[in-house]
Formats: sequence, structure tokens, C-alpha cells
Amino acid sequence: MRTTGIMQNNSLVRNLERHKYEMDKVQNQLATGQRISRPGDDPSAATNQMYYRSRVNELEQFAQNIEAGMGRLNHMDGELSRVTEIIHRVRQLAVQASNGIYQGDSGFELKNAIAKEIDQHLRALIDIA
Repeated sequence: MRTTGIMQNNSLVRNLERHKYEMDKVQNQLATGQRISRPGDDPSAATNQMYYRSRVNELEQFAQNIEAGMGRLNHMDGELSRVTEIIHRVRQLAVQASNGIYQGDSGFELKNAIAKEIDQHLRALIDIA
């Protein structure tokens, strides 16, 4: 088959357009820093990219959950420390009140003071709960 000048010209124009498209594509990749601009450019790589992006998002969410959990645990640790201190103090007061050293009227007043302090500590425990 003979090639005419028009056929050669059409082939040349098609090749120029294809090369121009490829050059535009490369320039766009260089400008954006992204090798894939559409999933159709490389379906396999696009699938991997979407998978890894979703994994990164999951890991970021896990990190946020860990931070929130650590905050709650630190708060609970502080509250449990307060509960421990209160229980130790109530125990001291109970031992102090059960000793036989508080006798007579002044002893009754001291036991009432101890009872009031224990009551305050119990209210504090209820507030913590």
C-alpha cells in the first residue's frame, strides 16, 4: 500500500499530539509531585495508594483514641489516689476512735469530731464515685 502525503501528515499530527499529551502529563506530575492524578493512570498503584491512605487514617484515629484513653486513665489514676488517701485517713480515724484514750465529756466531743470528719470523707468518696 502506498502512503500518500496526507496519510503521512495525519500520522505525524497524531504522533505530535500523543507526544504533547505525554509531555503535559509528565509536566503535571512534576508540578504536583504526584505520579497518579487519576485512578486510570495506574489502577494497581491507585488501589495501593487508597489502601495505604485508609491505613494511615486508621492509625491516626488509633493514636487519637490512645491519647483520649490515656487522659481518662490519668484522671482515673488521680481519683483512685484520692480514694486511697481518704480510706487511709478514715482507717486512722477509726483506729484513733476505737482506742480507749477518749473518755468522758471531752472524749465524747472528740469522737463526734472524728465522726464528722469520717462523714465528710464518706461524702467525698461519694462525690468521686
